[in-house]
Amino acid sequence: MYKIPCKNCDKVYILETGRPFVTRLNELKKEVELKDKTKFTRQRKQSVDKQQNKSTITDHAVKENHVIG
Repeated sequence: MYKIPCKNCDKVYILETGRPFVTRLNELKKEVELKDKTKFTRQRKQSVDKQQNKSTITDHAVKENHVIG
């Protein structure tokens, strides 16, 4: 089990993974980067914001524009 803090607020996420921690953390960061780099129309952006991502960490980072640990 691992704790991943948000660098912009006091939220901390607990992560359990069978793979190396660094591998999983890099996957989460890449997922956030992909969402941040994608160009959306205003309507499409609102639709995507309502969708849930694979992890609550990614949801938090994308919706709050925060950086994960």
